[in-house]
Amino acid sequence: MKKSIKYAGIIATSFLMTVPLASPEINSLNVVKADDVAPDTDDNRVNEIAKELQENLKDQSFVTGSMSSEDMELMYTAISNGYDFGNQMSADTKGSSLISYGVNDEHRLPMFQGRHLLSEDSINYLKNNGVYYQIRITDPYIDDFKSQFDSLLHNKSDNSFKSFKASVKIIYFNLDSDGNPVEKLIDVSPEVTAINNISEITSANINYPSSISVSDGTAVSSVQDSSKIYTTLTDTSGEGTFSNGTVLGKSIDDRSDNILYKDLESAKNALGTGSTDGQVQIGDTFSHSQGSTYYRIVKVGMTPLATEYLKGSGKVTINNEPKTAENITSDGAIQYIQKIVVEPRPSTVDRTTGVATTHNDKTSYDLYNDDNKKVDNRALAASSSWKVDKARTVNGVKQYRVSTHEWVNESDVDFVSNGNISEGMTVKRLSNPQKISLSTDHDIYNIQNSKQEVSTTRALAGGTNWLVDKVGTDSHGGIYYGVSTDEFVKASDGVRLVK
Repeated sequence: MKKSIKYAGIIATSFLMTVPLASPEINSLNVVKADDVAPDTDDNRVNEIAKELQENLKDQSFVTGSMSSEDMELMYTAISNGYDFGNQMSADTKGSSLISYGVNDEHRLPMFQGRHLLSEDSINYLKNNGVYYQIRITDPYIDDFKSQFDSLLHNKSDNSFKSFKASVKIIYFNLDSDGNPVEKLIDVSPEVTAINNISEITSANINYPSSISVSDGTAVSSVQDSSKIYTTLTDTSGEGTFSNGTVLGKSIDDRSDNILYKDLESAKNALGTGSTDGQVQIGDTFSHSQGSTYYRIVKVGMTPLATEYLKGSGKVTINNEPKTAENITSDGAIQYIQKIVVEPRPSTVDRTTGVATTHNDKTSYDLYNDDNKKVDNRALAASSSWKVDKARTVNGVKQYRVSTHEWVNESDVDFVSNGNISEGMTVKRLSNPQKISLSTDHDIYNIQNSKQEVSTTRALAGGTNWLVDKVGTDSHGGIYYGVSTDEFVKASDGVRLVK
């Protein structure tokens, strides 16, 4: 069986509140014997426990004034005895109190209102490996608590207890390579506040996330995660008060449902009157194409001190704004409206080469820009082919890039990977020649042959008319009018077919 650390028979008092504590016998001791040290304490495991304790201590304060006088006496006796113990151990623990799990099975810290701060497995590890809390208590009027412990924690006039702040560490000993005990300290919490009387707090602010973002395709149930609704209560009583600026408590109990509302007004009505108007059913996942903004009512329970304050008549704001009657329930829980923004999935772009040919079930097919907005003044003609150099997926829709900043949906084309577009145009002779007119908008109009090679020596003048006996079509569906044996002008701005 593993040995616990024993210091010449000293067993530090625990924080038991429900069972009377016997004051331990404190003997003088300056050296820890190697035989008394548990040699195989796992540093990683102790660090994990320290993080667990740190997370549970974070963002909450504690009230001692609600404890019975007997429990308060037990707590301060435990801390006082632990102080004597700490003074005997080392320079690191001098001026602090060493408290151990291990005398009882409650494993609770009375100064923390009996809240379970660790899992049962973690508690048992601390007990079986001689691991202690190091509590260093400070007071707003005294730098550090002294051996005259009663003078700090009691008010001489009426024998009532004072408020205090404490830093918390974990301390244990391992053996070095020579078999000598080595003291190890792990910082857990730089400061924990214990308030004697809730009346010391005159105003507080509820801090909550008014808006959260989720990605397209996210499960609706995921917004119930505690990080999405993490709420705190902060003391705003003013300068000079003991706990001003201190986080008094945090959300620990999610009481929300999965009901979503289409707009803020509907959510406000639901919170105020219980109305069901404006509720929306979106299924199991958020879809950006179905809706980008929703609202919900969040309900959370808080840690004990925060709950006690919220049940009272003290001043409360919510995100620094006046609270409404619906924000706080009779049992000290908090309710608020939270906006949910559904973000489109980030596009994934791949380098893909080939040819995309549009279908022919309609006359044209939409293009989309780099921001996935529809291009209003351009489209792809039916049965036209386009070189592709990239593909992307936006909100689950695959698209091919057919120009520098334009994309076409995969569903509108047939794609041939690594395909090529044949050069030149398909020429069809007209049974009846037609006439075209070139406007004076341009001085000249370029001409090209059936291989789409632009002439460098010849062009057509603006303001002229030409007889056309053939029509050419390129791979993109572009139209060209034949004005001589192998010369064509493209049907474009300023080129008009005369009927």
